Parts: sequence; C-alpha cells; structure tokens
Amino acid sequence: MADFAAIPADLEEEADYWDTESENLSSAGQSAGALTMTGWQGGLFFALIGDYNTGTEYISDLCRDGSAAFEDIGAALRINAGYYRQADADSVDELVSVPDGY
Repeated sequence: MADFAAIPADLEEEADYWDTESENLSSAGQSAGALTMTGWQGGLFFALIGDYNTGTEYISDLCRDGSAAFEDIGAALRINAGYYRQADADSVDELVSVPDGY
C-alpha cells in the first residue's frame, strides 16, 4: 500500500529541485547574454558579430523562458502538495465527526 502521507513532502522536494534548476538555467542565460560582442571585440570577425550576437541573445532568451517555466512547475508542485495536505486534513475531520456506533 502506498504511503500517501509522504506525497506532499515528495512533491515539495521535487519543487525544490525545479527551483534549483530554474536558478541554474537563469544563471546560464545571464552568462550567455554576457557573451555578446562589440565590433571592437570581434576584430577580424566583424562581419559575423551580428549573427553571433543574435545567437547569444536567442540562447539567453530561451534560458530566461525556461527558468520561468521551471519556476511555474515548482509552484504547481507546491500547490498540489497543499491540496494533498488539505484533503488529508478534511478526511481526518470527517472521520472524527462520525458518531459513535458507526
């Protein structure tokens, strides 16, 4: 038989994981954004800088979007953990309110 009491804790542990991954992805996006170059930095590759910068901005944007999605996943897991806890509390309340003799 499954241990339903552990479900909220497991969900919150997973939410913590997604929050950590969100922070990691956000950090990666910031690092990618910092890789854009100016014409001076490009030197001989001046003609390619526009495409290069477009690529770094694209990667940075993807990381930012992914980070936000990961935060949403963590929030959804925490909400579900709360629902499990509330359902468990409601079940206990119903059992406690059953009259003697049943």
